[in-house]
Amino acid sequence: LYCEDAPCIAACPTGIDVPAFIRKIGTDNVRGAARTILSANVLGYSCARVCPVEVLCAGACVYNAWHRDPPIAIGRLQRYATETLLRAGRAAALLPRAPANGKRVACVGAGPASLACASYLALEGFAVTIFEKRRLAGGLNTSGVAPYKMPADDALAEVGFVRSLGVEIRTGVEIAPG
Repeated sequence: LYCEDAPCIAACPTGIDVPAFIRKIGTDNVRGAARTILSANVLGYSCARVCPVEVLCAGACVYNAWHRDPPIAIGRLQRYATETLLRAGRAAALLPRAPANGKRVACVGAGPASLACASYLALEGFAVTIFEKRRLAGGLNTSGVAPYKMPADDALAEVGFVRSLGVEIRTGVEIAPG
């Protein structure tokens, strides 16, 4: 579809260009589709699995207004594109990295917010280290999401993607106050 106002984009908290990535999948450009997704949302893989698309992008799909059921399976298409590149180990090459700027940043906790923040900082040239007190990184994606939605191994694969962007993740580290 070439939606004029693309209500799915407006309904997406990260503003992913849904029509663009769907068009790319339709022309067998899965790499380009994954680039479109990950450029807007570096954690696009886990979001494709746990995001409530039925009330966000798919809920806003023009198919609903046209009384065509079901709406386009945006979450499943997003999952297909991101999973294809993540499993092939080729996702990190999709995102351009700025040269190192000599600045270091530390993030405390390796949940989705820190993983996303660290990823974007690393892409901007910062040396980023995440400190996590638990044995496994990923936060709720690893330990709190129902396994039928996102198995821990898939969450850890996304953590591996974040590492491939140049983020150092140290687990089992206690941060002392003061």
